[in-house]
Amino acid sequence: MHVLLTITSPASFEVVVVYLGDDFHGVQSQYSQEYQNLPPVPCMSQADRVMESSHHCAQFRVLWEIHKARGFRLVLRADIWNRVGEYPVQRLEEGVAVAKAQGVFDNFFPKPLVIYNPWKS
Repeated sequence: MHVLLTITSPASFEVVVVYLGDDFHGVQSQYSQEYQNLPPVPCMSQADRVMESSHHCAQFRVLWEIHKARGFRLVLRADIWNRVGEYPVQRLEEGVAVAKAQGVFDNFFPKPLVIYNPWKS
């Protein structure tokens, strides 16, 4: 939070949070020999999906607290290898939906932009 308060420019800015494969439940590394024959994303139970969404929502609450000190546009970027596809975007959007339902995102702190940056496999 201290770093954001030291920015003196009146222009608005973005805070980009980059997520990698390890930030998502069950995403396997394309380089790991032991996982080569497994699907890159296992089937998740509803309970696991809720738990992961809640985890992301908790992170958004921290960002909400920081946003109160200095406004910014939040961008969530999933840098995931191509084989996983849109899975991380779906998980992040579910987390955003949970946070929005809990009042984290509103007119003061709008929903973040969720983008996907696929790595070549």
